[in-house]
Amino acid sequence: MIGRFLAFENKPVATAVQATLLIFLMAAVVGIRTTGRKRSRKIKSSKQASSSPSDFQEGPALTPEEEEDIIAKWVSKPLVPKKTAKATTTSPTGNVVIHSIVRGTAYVMADILEGTPTPASNSPPKKILNMASFDFLGVGTGSCHRPDEDDSSATSSDPVQTAARSALRTYGVGSCGPRGFYGTVGPAHLALESAMASACAVDTSILYSDACAASTSAVAAFCKRGDVIVVDEAVCQPLADGVRLSRSYVRTFRHNDMEDLERVLKEIKEDDERNGRKQEERRRFIVAEAVYRSTGRLLPLKKLVELKGPYGYRLILDEAASFGVLGDNGGGLTESCGLGYCAPDVEIAIISLEHAMSTIGGMVVGDTDVIDHQRLSGAGYCFSASNPPFFAFVGQASLGMLRGDDGRRAREKLRHNMKVTADSIEKHLKDTAKIVSDIGSPLVFVMLEDCSIDKIARDGANMMQVQTNFWRQVARTVLVKDNILMVAVAGNNAKPPSKFSRSMPSCPTFPSIRMTITASQTEEDICRAVLALKETVKEILTSGLEMQ
Repeated sequence: MIGRFLAFENKPVATAVQATLLIFLMAAVVGIRTTGRKRSRKIKSSKQASSSPSDFQEGPALTPEEEEDIIAKWVSKPLVPKKTAKATTTSPTGNVVIHSIVRGTAYVMADILEGTPTPASNSPPKKILNMASFDFLGVGTGSCHRPDEDDSSATSSDPVQTAARSALRTYGVGSCGPRGFYGTVGPAHLALESAMASACAVDTSILYSDACAASTSAVAAFCKRGDVIVVDEAVCQPLADGVRLSRSYVRTFRHNDMEDLERVLKEIKEDDERNGRKQEERRRFIVAEAVYRSTGRLLPLKKLVELKGPYGYRLILDEAASFGVLGDNGGGLTESCGLGYCAPDVEIAIISLEHAMSTIGGMVVGDTDVIDHQRLSGAGYCFSASNPPFFAFVGQASLGMLRGDDGRRAREKLRHNMKVTADSIEKHLKDTAKIVSDIGSPLVFVMLEDCSIDKIARDGANMMQVQTNFWRQVARTVLVKDNILMVAVAGNNAKPPSKFSRSMPSCPTFPSIRMTITASQTEEDICRAVLALKETVKEILTSGLEMQ
């Protein structure tokens, strides 16, 4: 430093600049230390002042009568704001607040709110026919255990409710941690995983605390950057989220179109050959649903399995809406097609516990390597609190029912109800509306015929939005007038992503109304719902649709 200073002894300007900078540096250091001391003294003095006894002098003591008077005058603020004029606007389909289910039936006790949610009114709840529930076999309503009232083998106690009550008394309502950190309860979680693996004839299975987390985590755990995913354009939102999180190259094929799938697979193979890539350099997956929840279509699984083998793809199959419903033993579409939940058929299978099994959670079944990989790479498994034990016990009881005589009787009744629904819609809505879902699906989607669409057409109007508004008005009218709950499905013209995109488009859907068929419903319930739908569609088509 001194040498550098001496080097500038014949340069007075440089010496002056260095001296000035040195003075400023010393002043800054001294100023910071002085400010710190002043601040500490100020804080110390304020603490001493605040602790002065004079600041805490109390007024005269209140008499017991004065205390009671103050307490009596106190008024708490309302937890829910009062209803205002803005809250009276009518929503497209109305709001339903369900209070309870009617055991052994497809009915619920509910309030119908024709505006935004408000505090419950004093009017008694209405008995509503539920055509929106995914409780396909009636496990949640109790009708699966006693499908027929004259069944002499039925007992008075529901095994699902018995299992839930017993587990609640023993284990409480939560497991208080992820599976890897003291969140595993052996008689609950491990026993359910073992039972599901045995039911699906695989090595093992893994239990997630939520069905959506199972779908999203399973896809993201196996598919990474640089991998290739070929996905049906109509997959459900959890699968689409998993595809997005994977950051893989994404190609979509037209919904349930195996010819288009083969075209996409050939294009990818040709692209690899042009760029000199070998088949084993990139992992390749096909993502699909067994029963598509957005369309009610059944996947042609046998054809897909035949296609994926020669091109080196693995299949990730979501059996959420098919497990418990399809197959002789309720094993889903895979069992129904005579295939297995392991390579070379279905490498990764996702099962929801929230539909036919009427509890909470999701599972993935497969080979040991497939499951062990998720125990460290499945985000929904590693970083979420484990499934509450009583949900897992309910899952065990439900699985036992589905595999037993109760499940077989419920599936037979469900298939009968699906046939009755198809025949009734064909009879009463012919030339007006049509079923666009597959006959073997419990999710029935009804769409307008072309001649009916012409009746509600408006010059220059968006016909997708016009049809969406039509079905919303139908669903609301059926709910308010006939006390029947159905679901209006909005139309969506989503465009597929460009070639080898890392994005996943929103699911393209068609405007329709969805009726969910369950084993809890009777023929009279189904006929009543179809007749109400017929009269409402006819009335709105005749009177005209109000554009919203």
